[in-house]
Amino acid sequence: MLGVARQNDVIHWLSDYNFCCQYLSLRQQKDSEKTNNNFKNQKMIVTALILFVIFLTLSMVHLYWGFGGKWKINAAIPTNEKGNKILKTGPLSCFVVALGLLGFAFVILDSAKILSIPLPRWISLSGLWIISAIFILRAIGDFRYVGYFKKIQHTAFAKKDSKIYSPLCLAIGISCILLEWLR
Repeated sequence: MLGVARQNDVIHWLSDYNFCCQYLSLRQQKDSEKTNNNFKNQKMIVTALILFVIFLTLSMVHLYWGFGGKWKINAAIPTNEKGNKILKTGPLSCFVVALGLLGFAFVILDSAKILSIPLPRWISLSGLWIISAIFILRAIGDFRYVGYFKKIQHTAFAKKDSKIYSPLCLAIGISCILLEWLR
């Protein structure tokens, strides 16, 4: 009788041991999932904040131009071979672009759940894809004056476009895709 009691104790102890091992294994899985999710969230937040700062800065520059500022404006507007501006810009167009860029900044913050903004559902669902498409298409360009495949390459704008504007647009587009993937 004493042997049977010991066997039951051993069986009970083994079942408790197996339960503890399974519990610890599940706990470790959950902890590693939390660690992976935390790392994923950190990447998403860092990417979103970088994009936010970029969009906020670009918005402020366009506001400055809208209010009549002249700093770097000649290198920001495409020109033809003769130096004539291709786009007719004015304060209204600068303000519209500034407002759009600011809107993009807040869509980014909302998408990363840094800020909760009551946006229309279609913007919440596809805003990052739209922003990404806009900037990737801008990086590709019109095959004449802007983008990686432009034909006019010796103007002040074209040089800045090749060194700064198109790479920045491509980086923004790819970063928006990354942010969507991390969501």
